[in-house]
Amino acid sequence: MSEIMERMTSKEYKLLLQMYKVQAEMPDGRKYVPVSQRELSDILGISSMTVNSYYKYFVENGLIKPFEDKKSRYTLTEKAITLLDSFENARSIEKEN
Repeated sequence: MSEIMERMTSKEYKLLLQMYKVQAEMPDGRKYVPVSQRELSDILGISSMTVNSYYKYFVENGLIKPFEDKKSRYTLTEKAITLLDSFENARSIEKEN
């Protein structure tokens, strides 16, 4: 996990965090990211090519996976949520000091 944390740039982190924030919840409790890569690129002010390369990295490293086997919808994995929690905890500690 530390290797992934080292790789995460501020843009990568911001994208993963934005994906987490915009998740929609299904009636059965499952969550997915209902926003397209293009919409995320517009929200974050980065190119859609950059977002696409980050998505590939996230999939390859088990941070996101297709939702219901659909290529255009993704869900965050427990690994991604743990990583985001670790970053948030580190930021909280940094703010305290």
